[in-house]
Amino acid sequence: MQSKRYGVILFASTTLAAAVIMLASPLFLKSGDCKNSQTYFLLPPADALNRAVDASVKAVLNLSAYIVLFSALANIFAIPKLLLPLAEITNGLALNCKALSPEALAAFLAFGGFCIHLQLLPIIKEFKMKYADFLLWRIIHGGLSFAICKMLLTVFPIEAEVFSNYSGGVFLPTSVNAALSVLMILGSAVLIFDIENRKKGA
Repeated sequence: MQSKRYGVILFASTTLAAAVIMLASPLFLKSGDCKNSQTYFLLPPADALNRAVDASVKAVLNLSAYIVLFSALANIFAIPKLLLPLAEITNGLALNCKALSPEALAAFLAFGGFCIHLQLLPIIKEFKMKYADFLLWRIIHGGLSFAICKMLLTVFPIEAEVFSNYSGGVFLPTSVNAALSVLMILGSAVLIFDIENRKKGA
């Protein structure tokens, strides 16, 4: 939106809403509702680095695969433009930034889109949290972000020029940029070499 104030308000809205949820969640969650199912031990530096690299490569590949999948599905099923942020947040907001109000943008950013939800699913399972509970908290986060953004805009209003100037440059979003593509290729290469080394070791 070519406005630092706009970005700060959106960031503050989603962050304050998350802080409210963090402070309020002990009132609703029972002890032991969300526990990490994995036990971590102290590892030698070499093993810790190896595990960290392996986990990061899998995370990048997982993230990239879901972005590509949801971008393809959005084109195949012709999802309405205003509903795109619910599916894939980056392209959805880039295409709707002029049509949506700041409060709606804050709500969508807090909710994250189902593409993000699927990327987080392994972590949700790791903490033995039900997806229904996660979805409910995301919806609450979106609603709180909407309300907080509305309050912040009454105190720090955004000038109308922000919206009019934005029409000067049209950004055509792409789901996978060059850097992410390179990371995907490198990640695939690392996995291939890792599999080959394990085969030789066996």
